[in-house]
Amino acid sequence: MDSEERSSSLSAAGQARLVDFHVHPGPDSRPRRCDAFDLAAAAATHGVAGMVLKSHTLSTVGTASLLERVRPGLRVAGGIALNRAAGGINAEAVEASVRAGGRVVWFPTQDAENERRSTGVTGNDAVSVWDGDGALTGDVHDVLRLAADHDQVVCSGHLAPDEVVALFDAAVEHGVERFVVSHPDHRHVDMPVPLQIDLARRGAVMERVVPRREISDVDLPGMAARIRAVGVGQNVLGSDLGQPHNPVPPEGFRRFAGRLVDEGFSEAELTHMGLTTATELLGWEVPA
Repeated sequence: MDSEERSSSLSAAGQARLVDFHVHPGPDSRPRRCDAFDLAAAAATHGVAGMVLKSHTLSTVGTASLLERVRPGLRVAGGIALNRAAGGINAEAVEASVRAGGRVVWFPTQDAENERRSTGVTGNDAVSVWDGDGALTGDVHDVLRLAADHDQVVCSGHLAPDEVVALFDAAVEHGVERFVVSHPDHRHVDMPVPLQIDLARRGAVMERVVPRREISDVDLPGMAARIRAVGVGQNVLGSDLGQPHNPVPPEGFRRFAGRLVDEGFSEAELTHMGLTTATELLGWEVPA
């Protein structure tokens, strides 16, 4: 790509309004780059029209609601991750999140059996989706029924590929209409591309986040190829940023968008992944 083409691509990325589907604000139970109010200010600077706030241990519903109140025009969604801090796979925690205005339910992340196994963390306190007979637990089904009844976005968290498939199948049976495979390129998820294609064909959305060596062996060209294989329309973009050593999330997310344009995605395709899919999942109306 010559300098003129590169300038054009960066301009296209810079003009597109975006929704960051996966961002970690402070205050949190681990250090974060900035608090939610600074995050919202940076979002305005970098053309981020909406965000989904995520914590591994805390509900983000209250913070999301307050940010929307103090930042008119910015859309913010929150939810709950079903780790040990929430009581594991806990329908009561999900119901409380829903009642407070939550839009997203993440299945276990840092406490998932798969995550613990992948990182070598020992102990018997991991959160499992399986019962003693190798079927999904009753708690999983209870959460999925609640999610369907209240039109929640269900995200697979850090489950293993076989667990994601079982969860998706059960979600469909219970009537869940909004299902996202959380960063399938993550080292601890590592979902094979043919399986991504199959789930996308059946209605699941693949979440693509800023490639970082610390969490993934898939570089940006590799991710671009996976997006193409799955189909642009079945992908949603997030930063997964907020760590103290990484850029301020909206800034890093905007760079990610520019790099995707450099990989050959058109402005229309970027808008579809970075705005349209997210707003459809969340039931938002955010003008492009």
